[in-house]
Amino acid sequence: EKERGDMTEYWKSTQKNYWCELCKCWVRDSLQGRALHENGPKHKENVERKLKDAKINAERQERQEAHAKASLCKIESLARKQYEQDLKSGLGSSNQVVQQQQQLTLKQRETREELEKADVEIKRAAEQQYRISQSGSATASEAANVSSSSSSSQIRDWAYDPHSGYYFSKQYSCYY
Repeated sequence: EKERGDMTEYWKSTQKNYWCELCKCWVRDSLQGRALHENGPKHKENVERKLKDAKINAERQERQEAHAKASLCKIESLARKQYEQDLKSGLGSSNQVVQQQQQLTLKQRETREELEKADVEIKRAAEQQYRISQSGSATASEAANVSSSSSSSQIRDWAYDPHSGYYFSKQYSCYY
């Protein structure tokens, strides 16, 4: 049984290295290696460059914040002036604005319903005219009744096509 003494159990062939973020290079991780690198001209230039860039970026951000603040102040003042004008003209009340919007939507809804009713009426009259013309035994009074129920010039032109299920216009050569 031999005594090993002060020897280590493994051999360390390389030292740890340190990555310098400024210089983007590896440096020996020892006091002497770091000191030598940090006192070198390349590292000093990189430190100065980083400080200068940080100062420029801070000034740029400060200018942008000042510009944004000035823009917001300008927008707020214009909005305040417009609000005061609206109050003077009687449009400032939120209830009045809501009522005006509701009236507009009600008018739009009524207009849409009227158009849908007219569309259904035209289709119904065109279908009746088609059925009468297909039956062949239509009398002149029945044809007159159909054409007088809505505008005759629009209805006479449209014919129902049973194969496609659409109405065909001879005048415009299209289906509906």
